Amino acid sequence: MHALRKFFLHSPGHYIAAVVLAVAMIVFRMLMLPEDVGLRLFWSDDLTAAGETAIHFFAGTRFAWYDSLSVAGGFTFLVGALLTVSFFGAFDLFGYVFSPGRVGEHRKYKSFAHYSQAKAENRAREAYYFVPYYVVGALVFLLSFVFA
Repeated sequence: MHALRKFFLHSPGHYIAAVVLAVAMIVFRMLMLPEDVGLRLFWSDDLTAAGETAIHFFAGTRFAWYDSLSVAGGFTFLVGALLTVSFFGAFDLFGYVFSPGRVGEHRKYKSFAHYSQAKAENRAREAYYFVPYYVVGALVFLLSFVFA
């Protein structure tokens, strides 16, 4: 149960953030589609035309959903990959360089090796906060195949 909690059930906040990111990408991609496929609803002054566009969009345009969901799923999955790389210490050097204290002043860590070792010890106790982005990204990407 501890391993399951460390991998999947540790933080509902990260799942919420991943879902918000995916929904934002879906809306962004829908707005970027050409006018005959995308959401003309937002730019139309005529409510009848807007209603017809909404019906056409939600009923008949599977490509828009497939495209938007696959882009959002892939993007969310790639954010998870970036967080994974960060979690395992790829950006420790940047964190050390920009940590408080200038050259010659007192720093919390004597060298980059000490900083990296302390960060690795902290990460060993942390849950894998990048997993929700993989889960949500994969689910959204798989959902896109429903519209394919």
